[in-house]
Amino acid sequence: MSSNTNGFNLIGNPYPSYIPANSNADGTNNILTINTASLTEDTIWFWNQATGLYDAVNQASASMFIAPTQGFFVSSSG
Repeated sequence: MSSNTNGFNLIGNPYPSYIPANSNADGTNNILTINTASLTEDTIWFWNQATGLYDAVNQASASMFIAPTQGFFVSSSG
């Protein structure tokens, strides 16, 4: 990840399996917990085509798993 003009990076799940996004999905091995030092905030943004808006998922959100090949944004600290 890099810290560009706005700090947002588009990332995708390259694996053929679901990855836990937050602590409600997996208490220790989740994207937010493992990468917290590299993020400006513990939030992942997913595009919701039905609403035309981004859905924010953080540690307080309901259990969330990232689907295979699904893309999402994070805000990088560098």
